[in-house]
Parts: sequence; structure tokens; C-alpha cells
Amino acid sequence: MKTSFFLRLIPVLLCGSLRAAEYVTVPDGVEKALQAANTPAEWAKLMPEAKQYIYKQVGDLAMPLYVFPAKPQANRKPAVLVLMAGGAFRDGKPSYYRHALEYSARGITVVTPKYRGTDADKAQVIDCYRDGRDAVIWVRDHADEIGVDRDRIVVGGSSAGSLIALALATLDFLHEEVGNRKAVPDALLLYDIASGGAMTAPVEGDPILGPEPARFWNWYTKERFGMDPVLLSPFHHLNDKLPPACLFLGGKENMRQQYGAWLLYSTATGKGASWDMHFVAKMPHAAMVNSAAWAPEVYRTVVNTTTLFLRRYDFLPKE
Repeated sequence: MKTSFFLRLIPVLLCGSLRAAEYVTVPDGVEKALQAANTPAEWAKLMPEAKQYIYKQVGDLAMPLYVFPAKPQANRKPAVLVLMAGGAFRDGKPSYYRHALEYSARGITVVTPKYRGTDADKAQVIDCYRDGRDAVIWVRDHADEIGVDRDRIVVGGSSAGSLIALALATLDFLHEEVGNRKAVPDALLLYDIASGGAMTAPVEGDPILGPEPARFWNWYTKERFGMDPVLLSPFHHLNDKLPPACLFLGGKENMRQQYGAWLLYSTATGKGASWDMHFVAKMPHAAMVNSAAWAPEVYRTVVNTTTLFLRRYDFLPKE
């Protein structure tokens, strides 16, 4: 693959098309403390702007989500953005506190669920998918209670979180299991969408992401995933009814990861999807959500680009 492919993608130089915006400040140490916390009580204490709800009970484990209400709007209820954590499915902690404050201040209610982690909760990846699905169903079922529009739900996340979001848009069996399609997203925000954010199995016949060398697929096992990874691979189930999506990829991802993101984007748009891909030079994995402290200009650009996308599809007020 040649890097020049990415010159065809939509550039992330959009700050000038937005009016000067305010960006949130988060007290020092809060985001690290959220990562270290392990209980709903701890998370709620660290995020006083959010309202805590239990969306699901799994045995003795209460599964919380956190609702950051949007600023008041005239004439209609705000849309919702459900943000799933990254981290290779290991913890599934509610995170993206800073982003939740940014976007709720701009006019969309943000929800950050806890989902079961493969390490922290001894779960499998299919459990993470199902928790993400059930969180979105809870939001749609409780839209009146939390004051949002149940017909405008964006689902997103970074890395593993983006994979959960994309799975809800592509894997029909997840919805058939519960007998409804309430968890199908109306739009997607896919941060740090390298190949691992779309493909959990080899792409047959592909020279880069094919089954060889096998070591690249050692992490993607039936034991870890809970079923055949092909069945859980969003890329393998792309269709012609995909919702609009905004994708972000860092330029320091390795070429295999970059190629996978391009293959995802080009395949989806080839099926008619209205997707934007934003390539951010010199940024490593997870920079799209974690760069506020060390690359503030990148963070602001990601926020501005996301804001423009949400406005374009009527998930945020125009101004």
C-alpha cells in the first residue's frame, strides 16, 4: 500500500470553518483517577456532572452508565451520543469524561457505559458487544426519562469501543437475539479505527490482511471472543444500509493498521455509505481521544471535526 492513498481522504483541517469555541478543562488527575477507579460509587464521585443509572444486572454485577445532559435547546429534545471505552476490551470502564463534557456543552447528551472487560470481569468479547447493545437499548427505552430524542442516537468509541459501535451497525444476530433493533445506531463516531477496529478475522485473498502470517491473528481466538471471530467481525458483514460515520486514524499506526482502515473505508463507501475518513499525521493509537494534554491542537481539531459531522447530520444544533 502507498501512503498517497490517504491524500484522497478528507483532511482534518477544519478548525477555521467553526466559530471560536470554548474547550473544557478537567481538574488535574481526574482522568487518571477514573482509569484507576473500579466501582460505580467511585466513578460517580469523579464525574459530578453525570447522572448514574444501572442499565443491566449480570449476576451480582450492576452495570452502570453515566448520562451527561446536554445544555437546554429550544423546541426539541437533544440527540444522544453513546461513547464506548477502548482498551482492547480488557476493562470496559466508563471513560472519555472530557469528551462527554465537550459534546454535552455543544448540545448533545452523552452517555458513557461500563461494559464487562475480558480481563477485569473474566468476560469474552461477545459479552462486550452485548453490553454495548444493551446500553443503547436502555437509552432508547428510557429516552423520555433522560430527556433525549430516541430517534437520534449516535454510537461511537475509540479502538475496541469503535469496534463495538460498528458491530451494532453490521451484525444482525446481535439484534435478533433480543427480538428488536433498538440498538442500531443512527450514526457512528469511530475514533482510532485501525484494522483492529473492524476486522477480527482474516480477509480471504487479501495480500496484507489475509490468513498468513498466522501470528497476526493469534489474539483473535474463539476462546477469547466467545464465538467464531468471523461472526464478530464488522468488516465481514458490511452492508448497503450503513449509517453515516466519521472515522479518525492516526498517522503513527503501523502500515498494516492503516491499510485495514483504508480497506474498511473504501469497502463501506463502495457500498454507498456516507462516511468521512480523517487521517491525522504523526499521531499514535488512541490519540484521537487522549491527546488533550500533550497535543492540544490535535484534540481541538478532533473536537471541531466531530462537531461539524454531528451538525451536518442534525445531531447537534447548527449554532
